Amino acid sequence: MATFNEVDCWFTTPQDLTAQCGQLVVPGALQSYRLPVVILNASLGSNQQPLLYLGGGPGAGLGLTEDAINSWFGWYRQQGLQAPLVLMDYRSTGLAQPNFRCSPFEAAYLTSLIQPQTQVGNELYQATKQCLDIWHSRLFAPEDFTSQAMAQDYLQLLDALGVDEASIYAVSYGTRVAMALAGRASSRVAAMVLDSPVNLAKTGVNYWPTKFTNALSNYFSHCNMADSCAVTLAQLQRYLSLLAQSPRIVEIKRWDEPGTWRVQVGDSLLLDSFYSGLYSPNQQSRFEFIQQALATSELEAKPAELKELAKIIEPQINQALDSSFNYFVYYANQCLENPPYDPAVYQPSQQQSPWRQYLGFDAELSVCNLFKTQHLQRHEAPLSTPTVLLSGLLDPITPFADSELLLNQFKGGQLAGFTDAGHGVLNRTECLRGRLPKLLNPQTDTASLLSTCADVHLSSHQ
Repeated sequence: MATFNEVDCWFTTPQDLTAQCGQLVVPGALQSYRLPVVILNASLGSNQQPLLYLGGGPGAGLGLTEDAINSWFGWYRQQGLQAPLVLMDYRSTGLAQPNFRCSPFEAAYLTSLIQPQTQVGNELYQATKQCLDIWHSRLFAPEDFTSQAMAQDYLQLLDALGVDEASIYAVSYGTRVAMALAGRASSRVAAMVLDSPVNLAKTGVNYWPTKFTNALSNYFSHCNMADSCAVTLAQLQRYLSLLAQSPRIVEIKRWDEPGTWRVQVGDSLLLDSFYSGLYSPNQQSRFEFIQQALATSELEAKPAELKELAKIIEPQINQALDSSFNYFVYYANQCLENPPYDPAVYQPSQQQSPWRQYLGFDAELSVCNLFKTQHLQRHEAPLSTPTVLLSGLLDPITPFADSELLLNQFKGGQLAGFTDAGHGVLNRTECLRGRLPKLLNPQTDTASLLSTCADVHLSSHQ
């Protein structure tokens, strides 16, 4: 049985907003979890219909720490919200406790990022095994981190707050939790906006070669048509070949404490950075330096090239090591909810990809082997909750094509595809600013609302 306790907020609230804070204690398979809750612009127990924000991940915190909470005040105002906004960290992420962290894994993961080498895969695997041995003795249960378990936490929170019905805005992984919640208790969900939704039928390692290949193909096709490529496909491939022969060494600042890291930037790390940049395609201008680097035709890097590389790599490395992200939650969820590696599916798509050398997968070193969990069979029933799906046509990880298929699951659902957008449409699309309340209103004419947005593709399912 879950319990909710009011607590003093650990941050200062601006004068134009109010905040209530609490802690939801929920039972797990072997122990309980304590989840921080922040509610903006509401009194606990009020009869206002709240908005639940279900964030990405799995494994990511919402940013409820004292030094990060200010971004939520700005987001609340930016979206033109008046309803209470409910924020809660998922189990063992952010400020939630217990938070399963392990120094051997973190050290091995850091090494894999800043000094890529062939034996790193085994080192990371062994560190993960060591940490799991530790955490299993401390009641770590992978089944506590499924989307169904997270959805149940939100239902118990609504019960504890005396809320009969809420609306949901969910992004990325949060859309999996939202769909699980609506599937469990449709009467508790008034409406949903699912941003960059995850199609459960198209997730997991077996789809990775296809997603990676299509993401790069879509981007270069789009930017070629718009004459906006920061770097051409041929130039990117030439630069990757250069880095394969002569990796660059750059020094980047640490964000967690004073100091720096020396990072070896080879072709794999650079390509990973380029792919990650597709989440927000308008930032790909960062790679314009490649043209100048190739113009020198030298294996030895110039200072200007190293400076630009450092700008790209610094946020990537630091964000990957963000203490609010829990990789054990990520692995537990992914290993339970996605089908296991199938060479009959993976290998053909890998071999057909022009990026095949970057898409190798060592099944023997798969972390999922260590979790010793069985894949949960998923049977997704159609949902009748009023739902608007937002999808970027350049989204590299939750592709628009997957959203088109997912739309069939929502009776009366609507899909808005944005031509120039990547992942996380609402926060990166100017014409959507302040329109979330209307998108959540089932009476809104979505086509009329989005008529001022350029290059939007609208479709619906009756």
